[in-house]
Amino acid sequence: MTKKRILTPGGCKLASNVHFVPPDHCVVVNKGRYELHHNKTGFVRDCGPVTRHPKGRPLHELLKASRTNVPGPNVGIAPQTAPAAGAADVLISGWSSYATWLNDTGSPIARMQSTWVVPPEPANTGDQLIYIFNGMENETMILQPVLQWGTSPAGGGQKWSIANWYADSEGGHSFYSALVDVQPGQVLTGMMLMTGSVDGTFNYSSAFDVASSITMNIYGVDELTYAAQTIEAYKISSQDDMPSAANVDITNIQTHTVADTANVVWSPATGFPHSGPVKPVSNTGNGGEIRLGFWQP
Repeated sequence: MTKKRILTPGGCKLASNVHFVPPDHCVVVNKGRYELHHNKTGFVRDCGPVTRHPKGRPLHELLKASRTNVPGPNVGIAPQTAPAAGAADVLISGWSSYATWLNDTGSPIARMQSTWVVPPEPANTGDQLIYIFNGMENETMILQPVLQWGTSPAGGGQKWSIANWYADSEGGHSFYSALVDVQPGQVLTGMMLMTGSVDGTFNYSSAFDVASSITMNIYGVDELTYAAQTIEAYKISSQDDMPSAANVDITNIQTHTVADTANVVWSPATGFPHSGPVKPVSNTGNGGEIRLGFWQP
């Protein structure tokens, strides 16, 4: 029997590897395993093993090597360069337009936040799934406050919603918070904080300024050494499947290490021929700006 796969920020995963983190709960890494804990009463359940990927290759590069490209509930995985059978019309399926930065300062990232405006709805309100987020990642996991259009494991529909995610690539585990609906034109600030460090492991939080109730806290994880500003989309066959806007401006990007404001130089990238252009408007750790395009004709 084919095991059910679902689309998440981070690609297509086994449904059994995707875990809801309710309010007042957190994710804890303990002895090489993910655990769900209640903030007050402690351990709730074991979620599975931590699978660490080789050093030196950020998670988004691993995602580019294999991606989803088949519509439907049981989504197959195909190489980035070869669409799966029956999905030749899918032109974007994964990280589409993005910019990344490696923190090689020697001081951990203490805070990273970005502000953007919820885009207009797509002209074609079909079954596409669009994620827009800033994130902090390492070789294995990404922590991300995510704006989504469409239906994800967190819920949703033909509307914009927000949730916080902590996610591996297609073979690993993902964790998500409750979902909160937002409206086109609404201003969002997604923020990630390092909240502590013990014996070489790190604690972080991911949150939106407009929805503190869905803040996600993670404990005992590896240092998150890369930052990203991203449009990730699935089942995109035409420009009308994307939001009815040319781009989304990611503004007031604050990237601070424990030691100081980081000297950030963003590296722009696109994943597909029809991915929209990426323009770093301001390379700075204190008020940076990046323009992410939705579509390239």
